[in-house]
Amino acid sequence: MLRLLLAVPLAVVVFLIGIATFVVVVIGWFAAIFMGRVPGFVRDLVTVYLRADLRLQAYAMLLTDRFPPFATEDVPDYPVHVAVPFATPMNRAAVFFRIVLAFPATLLSGVLGSGSAVLSFFMWIVTLITGWLPAPVHDAYQGILRFQTRLSAYTLLLVPTYPAKLFGDGETGVPPVMSAVAAAPPDAVGGTVVVPRAPAWSLFLGKGAKRVLILVIVLGAPAYFGSLVLRVTAQNHSRLLQQNNELVASINQYVVSADECRTAPTPVSCQEDADRVLSQQLQDFVNNVQGTSAFGISQTVIVQVIADADNAETVTAELADAGPTLTDYQNVYLRTGAANVLDQLVSGQTQLKDALNATRFG
Repeated sequence: MLRLLLAVPLAVVVFLIGIATFVVVVIGWFAAIFMGRVPGFVRDLVTVYLRADLRLQAYAMLLTDRFPPFATEDVPDYPVHVAVPFATPMNRAAVFFRIVLAFPATLLSGVLGSGSAVLSFFMWIVTLITGWLPAPVHDAYQGILRFQTRLSAYTLLLVPTYPAKLFGDGETGVPPVMSAVAAAPPDAVGGTVVVPRAPAWSLFLGKGAKRVLILVIVLGAPAYFGSLVLRVTAQNHSRLLQQNNELVASINQYVVSADECRTAPTPVSCQEDADRVLSQQLQDFVNNVQGTSAFGISQTVIVQVIADADNAETVTAELADAGPTLTDYQNVYLRTGAANVLDQLVSGQTQLKDALNATRFG
């Protein structure tokens, strides 16, 4: 009932470790580019982060009822583990383009995360009533978390292996017998050594679990890409709102400056300075808004206010060099139709304001 609330303390710890891990991985990225390997302290911190994050995710997704330990090392009797292979040389090109290479898997991970979030709400209700998370869902969640952990390990330079095998390692059945002979770590002598073998890490998913995975992808694709569209739309709306507010402030300041210039010792020079400032501000507005679109706001409105600002920028730039006499300034003012151009700018801004108010985002 209170699973997500109980997970908050660990979530805070994982968040803080994640910040430190990001900083260290940046250092490790440069080291891997120049040396072809990732320093040990980077691997150690990434391992701690992945272990803590996996414990958190498994607990939040109801894969285990035991509260995750805060230990940085592996806890043998806890049912969630991260197996980290020995360090191997890194391909410098693959490290350099790591984010680009990881992009397809990152998209799939986002779809899986969105789909599992949708499904988890219903599974939470089922588990709340029955006391059990259905076995196919439990197994499918294992596959999702394993894939996402492998992706994190790849992205954070812990391993050179691209994440794979979302649908498990083969057909349902008994895992193959594992040999007790493993490759020696890079600094060992003698080729191979006999080491205690960890539990089999292979994952074998039945048809039910695979169907759940397909359902997660079907649910997650529209949810994930829809959220991306909504996020971009909200950002564009916020950007337009900010630019609109800055435009209003620029126009208001221009009006105040024009009034002050009437009583200035050199009114023409004062007015030219005000024109010059507004011209630069209008140019910035045009550059920042150009190409922007937002859901619910007619593109015609945006194009019109950009055109109005562009015309006003041209006129004020010409007025900024109209002097030196008042007559010279007035001639340029009349010739350019500055009054009508500025009125049109105010009208275009008002239309943009009304469109923004009609499509508010929380």
